[in-house]
Formats: sequence, C-alpha cells, structure tokens
Amino acid sequence: MPDVQQHRQRQYAIHTVALGDGAVPGAASLFDTALTNGLLAIVASDWPGEELWTNQQTKPASKLIQLVKSKIDSDQWLIAVLEPLPFPPDEPAIRVEVDLTALCRAVDDTQPIRHGRDGGTEALLEEAVKALRGLDMHPALGVLSDAHASESEIAAATAAAAEYDRVATYIELVGEDEIAKRAARSEDALPSDPKERYDSLGLGWCDMCGHNSLVISQVLRYGSEIGTCFACSYVVTEEMVDDSEFYAMLRSHDHE
Repeated sequence: MPDVQQHRQRQYAIHTVALGDGAVPGAASLFDTALTNGLLAIVASDWPGEELWTNQQTKPASKLIQLVKSKIDSDQWLIAVLEPLPFPPDEPAIRVEVDLTALCRAVDDTQPIRHGRDGGTEALLEEAVKALRGLDMHPALGVLSDAHASESEIAAATAAAAEYDRVATYIELVGEDEIAKRAARSEDALPSDPKERYDSLGLGWCDMCGHNSLVISQVLRYGSEIGTCFACSYVVTEEMVDDSEFYAMLRSHDHE
C-alpha cells in the first residue's frame, strides 16, 4: 500500500507530465495540483508536520511557499547541489535553485480562474513551469525522470482540470446568487416518488460551488461521493476524488 509521500510524489509526477509546457486545457488546475503535492512532499520531508494546519488538513500551495520563504529567508530556493562529472576536470558543483517568486506569481495569476473570480489568467509563464519541474531535484521527489504516467492517467488528470476550470467560468458567468437559488431547488433532481427518493443516494456536498447540491450517483468504498451538481453542473468522477479516497483509506487503516 502506498504511503502519503508516495501518493504525493505520484500526483506531482502525473500532473506535471500532463501540464507539459503549460499550454494545455486546464493548465491552471494541473499546475496547482502538481505544485501543491510537490511542496507537500518536500515540506513534510524537510520540516515534518509543518505541511499541516492544526486540524491536520494540508496547507495550500500559497501557504507552503510562504513557509519555505520563512525557512530559507530568500526567494531563491537551493533545492540541490549536484556533483560535477569527472570530465572535464575542475568543473564546479551545479547549484539547482527554484524561483519562488515565479511560483508565487503563477499561483496569484491562476487562482482567480480556478475559483471563478474576475481577473487572472489561465496561461502559465515558462519560468513557472521551469520552477515547478525544478522541485523534482529535491530528494523528497526525484520522480519525473522515471515517471511512467499512463495515457489514461494523463487523460484523467487533464479532464478533471478542464472540468474544474469550465465550472469556475460558469459560476462566474451566472453569479453566486443564481447558483445559491439553484442549490435551494436541488431536491427537484431527486425522484418524486417517496419510496424511490428514500432509496436514492440523495444529495451531497459540492466542493466546487459550496452547496449541498451534488446529486449522488455512487458512494465509493471509503465514503467519497461522485455525481453531478444540480446547482453548478460540476461532474465529479471517481478519478477526481482519488485524493479523498486515499486519505480516507489511510484513516480507516489507522483505526483498525
């Protein structure tokens, strides 16, 4: 069974590979997932426990970058020092640094898009993608050179990112008030027959719009709910709740 660090490494690898040079649909979400998981793996290795809030929830990428800056007191993060090859002789060691300013700027630029707010951009600058890939030189990662992300994994990551960004744009278009009105009518999507309604899986929480308006089509083994949100149209698939299922599985094993 993979542990938390292996899961984070895998998520970083898959989403970084799917991101490519940054010019892909859903780039903002792919970048955020890759960056968050990469930083979580590194911070958990270098400063154990500081990747978590007091309630044990993981910190977002923006807070993790702030944490790293406070630890190193610099915007240039020395990730690794590589020994030179023996030929030619007398070559200096290679310092691998990650530009935290580029990562901060990319987070600031893409968050409005991801959360359906005005401003921001989907495009990622070359230096942000370079900095993201530079994280892989840290001993806590080192997964990109051997990453064997399957086409299905890349396709699932890309589809999830594109769906996130689609719905964020939609919420911005119709407005929060309209989404709230639709959420209030979510029970209209359930069967009208009382017995059928009782037997249905009912409504669940939609993380995208923040309403109890997800029409549940299936509950997975460890409790994650998939379905379609009546209010904002967000389609939650099994692949999209992979993190939730993974951490719920770990918690269940801790209780055994």
